[in-house]
Amino acid sequence: MISLSVTSQFSHRKTSMTLRHFLTLSFLAVAATACRDTAPLEPVDLATLVPAGGTQVVIQREAGPEIGTETFIVRVITRRADLASYQGEVTFALGAFELVGTSTPSGADGEMHLVNPQVEAGKIRFAAFAPESFATTEAFRFTVRPKSALDAMDVRASLSVAGIVAGAALEAAELRASDGVRDGAGRLIVR
Repeated sequence: MISLSVTSQFSHRKTSMTLRHFLTLSFLAVAATACRDTAPLEPVDLATLVPAGGTQVVIQREAGPEIGTETFIVRVITRRADLASYQGEVTFALGAFELVGTSTPSGADGEMHLVNPQVEAGKIRFAAFAPESFATTEAFRFTVRPKSALDAMDVRASLSVAGIVAGAALEAAELRASDGVRDGAGRLIVR
């Protein structure tokens, strides 16, 4: 019986050492993970997405005004100082969401933004013009109650035409479609 007791104490010490080693290694792993550089991701300057002389439509998503809603902000980003008009459309999968509403920015004097939702056709057409240049990059925003996941909504935007103050149209090659949906900081979240 004594030998059993000695073995039991020895086994307990062995288990205790193994447990100590395990806890020490776990602590070191957690400490190493906690010490690594996890600075928040920097916002993306949307103008850097557009080549010199180009104009691109960008879609950003943020939480909606009510629980269960999402708001998409459609922006027209340009590297031109003389952009004065554009027209385009947002497309999406049929039945992907219920449209709650649309809104346009107030803009500067003489600036006009128009939105024509055609949800049953899977698109929202938009246009804007300004006498000089636009006060904001925002073309319009629309709020939805999703019926499917963001990637299944297949939200895309493109420009069909854009013009400068002098009245000339931009070359089609200078107009770029959205590359997906971005978060409020401009980071791509769905391609």
